[in-house]
Amino acid sequence: MNNLLFYIINVFLIAVSLSSDHQFVFQYSFVFYIIQLILFFLNSRHAVSKSSLFLSPSFLTLVYLCLNFALGEYMVSRHYGFSDLYYKAIQDSKNLNWVTAYFLLCNIVVYLAIPVHLREGRMTVKATAVPAAAKWVLVNNTGAYLIISCIALLILGFISIDLSVLGGSGNFSYVFQVAIAIPLCFILSIEKRSYRWPLFVLILAFFMAGHFGSKREILYIFLLILLAEVIMGNIRLNFSVRRIILFSVLGAVIFYIIIISSILRGYGNYNVKNIFDANDYVSVYMREDYFMDALVSNLEVNAVYGNSANAANYVFAGKTDLLNGSTFLKVLFIPVPRSAFPEKPKSMVDIYTARFMPALRRDGGSLPVILYTELLWNFHFLGLPLLFFFYRYFNKLCSAAFLQLKNGMLSFRNMSIVFLYVTFIQFVRGSGMDMWLLYYLLSIPSLLILEYLLKAKYFHVQKETRFNESNLLLNT
Repeated sequence: MNNLLFYIINVFLIAVSLSSDHQFVFQYSFVFYIIQLILFFLNSRHAVSKSSLFLSPSFLTLVYLCLNFALGEYMVSRHYGFSDLYYKAIQDSKNLNWVTAYFLLCNIVVYLAIPVHLREGRMTVKATAVPAAAKWVLVNNTGAYLIISCIALLILGFISIDLSVLGGSGNFSYVFQVAIAIPLCFILSIEKRSYRWPLFVLILAFFMAGHFGSKREILYIFLLILLAEVIMGNIRLNFSVRRIILFSVLGAVIFYIIIISSILRGYGNYNVKNIFDANDYVSVYMREDYFMDALVSNLEVNAVYGNSANAANYVFAGKTDLLNGSTFLKVLFIPVPRSAFPEKPKSMVDIYTARFMPALRRDGGSLPVILYTELLWNFHFLGLPLLFFFYRYFNKLCSAAFLQLKNGMLSFRNMSIVFLYVTFIQFVRGSGMDMWLLYYLLSIPSLLILEYLLKAKYFHVQKETRFNESNLLLNT
């Protein structure tokens, strides 16, 4: 796609959202997000390495948020779901035009944060050296390591680890599961054995068994497996018919897992005890009159879009003062309990939930607020440059790590970046930077131990070499 045409259409979408009446935007702005996502894909057709582009944090964010915004806006405006809370909030909003234009503009900023040589297929970049990448070569049989890792995943799936003293809530055992799964999946992809696919399915089953109540934890492992396979050259991300069919089948599998997880969580009141029992009720559940409302509730598309748009409306309506960065400062106080420091800054999730649904917050509940809206609450439109620099830095960080991983370099640094990457959806969805980084901090001891074990027992580190930024491409 011609770059000029790409920008003209995007500017046109923003102009239409600002100039149209409220009811039109309320009913049809979902189309804007669909068009914008299509534009991002069309403008990526000539990328030298579509794998590098599509795996970038920016593109991952755009796919996730554009789909969530489109589905969420469509469902909210048509009153799908068990509650009319978001329908009333967005319908009564007087600034939906500005909210929609702001979200569209944020998407463009996130897209532009992808390095030019990745998104436009040009290789004329500065010969800036990136961190040295040693080649790690497997020298010992990994059978025992694979078995022990799988057993550890299974055990952790049924253990509850509560670390609420650090500011979180719920079960944190999956943090350690993800840490263990990272080298496990990469070793399987490095070895390229045919049995790796049954083992991938087994790993997914372990996560489903222990975390059927949360779709995000299961999504992390899907993303991790895809990342490992693409980096090691086993899968190419492009627009071929074969891959479109493959990812359509994968989408159907993910949808099936979501339905199974819904039934296990109690939707339908079938009183099932395990995955096999839930499987018998899939077709029954999908024929229920309330299935669409239940699906919308379970996928949380209303919550992601509804809360993000409603929170943004507070700012444009002048119903809140700017926070001037206080919610981001909370990151500095992650290890400090609030009981020890009562002045500890509050998170965006805490502030917004207490404002919109105070009863829910008093009971310990929370509502998601995406980064776009959090930046708006803190800095208004001045947050857009910060959005750009954050994504530009994380894109480059991931690109460098992925190249090193292509050489088998399962170092602590690279496994750390992979951990942040596969849990990035949690941050994008709106859980807050503090929670995203808290999970990583908890994983650090496990990742350090794993690096020591891998270097001591299974890998030989060869001479280090250096790469230029223009070489940060996968599957070219």
